[in-house]
Amino acid sequence: MRLEKRLTVFEHYRLRVDGVNFCHEHLALLDRWCSTQNREVIQVGHNNVKFTEYVGVLQVRDLVIEILPKIGRFEAEATARDKWRNALLDMLAVAGIVRSHSAGDASLRTIHHSLLDVLFSEFIARVDEILKSGLSKGYIHEETNLGMVRGKIVFGEHSKRNHIHRERSYCRYLTYSPNILINQVLKRAVDIVSRFARVPLTAATAKRLLLGLDHITMREITSTDLRQVVHSRSTDHYLDAVSIARLIIEGLAPSLSAGAETVIAILFNMNELFETFTYVLFKRTEHEIPGLKVQGQRSKLFWEKRFIRPDIIFEHEGRRIMIDTKWKTPLNNTPADSDLKQMFAYNRVFDSKESYLLYPATTESPVPRTGSYSEGSGTCSMEYIELFDDLNRLRKRFLPDVQRLLGLKDGVGSLSGNLQEVSHV
Repeated sequence: MRLEKRLTVFEHYRLRVDGVNFCHEHLALLDRWCSTQNREVIQVGHNNVKFTEYVGVLQVRDLVIEILPKIGRFEAEATARDKWRNALLDMLAVAGIVRSHSAGDASLRTIHHSLLDVLFSEFIARVDEILKSGLSKGYIHEETNLGMVRGKIVFGEHSKRNHIHRERSYCRYLTYSPNILINQVLKRAVDIVSRFARVPLTAATAKRLLLGLDHITMREITSTDLRQVVHSRSTDHYLDAVSIARLIIEGLAPSLSAGAETVIAILFNMNELFETFTYVLFKRTEHEIPGLKVQGQRSKLFWEKRFIRPDIIFEHEGRRIMIDTKWKTPLNNTPADSDLKQMFAYNRVFDSKESYLLYPATTESPVPRTGSYSEGSGTCSMEYIELFDDLNRLRKRFLPDVQRLLGLKDGVGSLSGNLQEVSHV
């Protein structure tokens, strides 16, 4: 059955119960989902739910709520929906969560398909490829009654089962089988897709794949199981499928184990997604700028056993530049004190003289600012990066921006000119 109810909202939006599209039943289910999974990705209030910095999709019984990112206040909602839906898919493609060709598939970018449809379709396609190339196998322990001794006899179980049939032995033994944890994770996610998918082709393909996975044990997959999934050379081709399977399984409400289809959520922290997106595009510029090294998430000891970890580090011709991405619009073009202190710590600990707070540009973004820290601890600048091209498509190449951050001639403008002063810390 296809869903008839569909709502599209933006991050930090407050959705109120209207009794038609969003009902008290939906609100109660979301409240239960948050409490059972200790989720803080949404805030359930009196007759309303407020979304936070998490974007993606929530499916609540007969209702799909698509949560899109949005920076800037002056975009018309109708225009912004298509723009940011496509941008979110492109960001997920750059981050490696969905494939570029799927993210660019026009048939999945229409208003009739949500992000959940796209991820389900992507996941099923990857599992289909795995099945065609053959499931990986591994050594697992099995226990069963045999007509001969294999491995070790489990005497307690043997005495209960075989006090009459003495010709049999209940044994525990190692066997080389495809019924390993990673395949059980895939099967569990395929089963969820077969029940939740609202695109008929996706649901039908999922049911066909379940037949191909019939010899794999169907069981509940816990967070502990997901942490125990180990990749090896034989399962390298599983990486993409398992990453989406993890999202699907973790987004399922616990009540689903009892067979009641209520809530599934696939949500992404927009701050982390923007950081990953920016890092990947910055990393691609290494081969275009001689001597440039781009590092991400490099940690250093800060205090006792605590570490600090900047988002991105540039190293170029003896310079070390610290960059922290911020998915927000600073008030009055002024950085928060906590952000300035954070960059001050990065400069001191990483022995850097330059740091940047990097924000997404909006139509109302002001000019960049910079200022010097006291005690010779370098500078901190505010910089805005344009996400869209002239056709309102998400940019996939940040070479001019990296050149500008490095102060190279080929960059657009220079950070050293036209900068206003920022208050000292």
